[in-house]
Amino acid sequence: MRAPAVLASAEGGAGKPGGQGVFCCRPQGKAGERVPGGFCLTVEPYRAGEVPERELLDAYERLGGGRVAVRSSATAKNLPQASFAGQQDTYLNVTGDGELVDAVRRCWGSLFTERAVAYRAAAGIEDAAMAVVVQRMIDPVAAGVLFTANPATGCRTEMVVDAAPGLGTAVVEGTVMPDHYVLDRWAPPAPGQGGRLDAERLDLLRAAGATPPARSAPGS
Repeated sequence: MRAPAVLASAEGGAGKPGGQGVFCCRPQGKAGERVPGGFCLTVEPYRAGEVPERELLDAYERLGGGRVAVRSSATAKNLPQASFAGQQDTYLNVTGDGELVDAVRRCWGSLFTERAVAYRAAAGIEDAAMAVVVQRMIDPVAAGVLFTANPATGCRTEMVVDAAPGLGTAVVEGTVMPDHYVLDRWAPPAPGQGGRLDAERLDLLRAAGATPPARSAPGS
């Protein structure tokens, strides 16, 4: 029986949707936070070398069409839950069947950029493959990055949030000066820190970062 090319959720373990897909293709995130609707194109079409256009476009239609984000989700047999964070490409505001198929192919191609190849070589990763996550676009008031350990000090009892207005790509690309918050992992943030995120929102992010990631069952 042929393995499904499209998953409506992160069922089937980390290897099929890739590390990114495991956390994106869920009705709720690991701590109950809202996640935009979407689906995963598994690694099987990548390995076959052909985009399953009918299945892909049927899933896009079921999602409601319109603007979507198309996100790379690389995986490797020896490291099925590796995130490959920031090494491959994401395409935002993709609209229509033709743009979606093209974005999937470009995600696949980004597995072979100089940056991605160097990352895998340095990490000793072989036999990488690419799943693709498709999610509804949202228009956030603010977005950014949550580090579950302080990247400047390595301290694991601190979390760091960098946030800016609009989409988080500006933070990731370094094109804005973000609001910067350092959070105690075990204590609610103090009010009145300024910036775009209030203490309640920061505490939700802290709780999400402190929740251990779910693990796949053996043999899944």
